[in-house]
Amino acid sequence: EKVDGSGYPRGLKKDQIHLYAKIVAVADVYDALVADRVYRHAFSSQEAAELITCGCNIHFDHEIAKAFLKHISIFPVGSVVKLSTGDLAVVVDINKDLQTRPIVRVVATKELYHSYGVELDLCKHPTIIIERIIKPTDAEYNSTM
Repeated sequence: EKVDGSGYPRGLKKDQIHLYAKIVAVADVYDALVADRVYRHAFSSQEAAELITCGCNIHFDHEIAKAFLKHISIFPVGSVVKLSTGDLAVVVDINKDLQTRPIVRVVATKELYHSYGVELDLCKHPTIIIERIIKPTDAEYNSTM
């Protein structure tokens, strides 16, 4: 079932859908997105969170999706990320109020924007964004780790 009534099996809308079904719908879709499938690679936690956010009030109850996303880690501690500065960094802590802006430690720098080992609280550096998560299979990961 989808909150806009376009789901199945009965085409229920909003308050007609049981609370548990609304919760399971968000969790099920998130799980499917972050898992590898034979027809596609897994989405990152960030990509999955964005897709769920886009589905609010259409596929998912907005409040349920918001609560779910508040309790997952978009950039888990230990994730290697590429910053908009070109630096590679490791996530060392999560900002609970703004999970898209973790605290990171620079582990590789090509342009010397930041010193190796410096920690950056991305909440305090609004011009620096995480471009993507670097996976262990990426060439960038292997050349710097």
